[in-house]
Amino acid sequence: MAKKLTRADSPLHVELVNDQIVISIGVRVLKAGVELADFANIYNEAKRDWERSVLVTHPRSFARFFVEELQREREDGATPLDLFIDQVAEKTLEQGPLGVIDPRDRKAVRRG
Repeated sequence: MAKKLTRADSPLHVELVNDQIVISIGVRVLKAGVELADFANIYNEAKRDWERSVLVTHPRSFARFFVEELQREREDGATPLDLFIDQVAEKTLEQGPLGVIDPRDRKAVRRG
């Protein structure tokens, strides 16, 4: 019988709910993502194989520190989450989404 998934096992999920963008990930999924990330695996020439250099032993504790890091302000007040949102917003605007105009263009027709 398959093991029942818990909130800790929830995959990365993004949705628009009641005018809020909600991003969630279970702590065990975050653990796996960190452990399998390129930066956490080093190629061992002698063994001709990859070696894991990070093992998250307490996913919930790691997640607390992860959240703190997402909210840590730089000298200019920006956080990693702010920078992520800026980056995604720029990519979104490159796609020409509805509901956006250039206010400098007096002939622009409001879309959306």
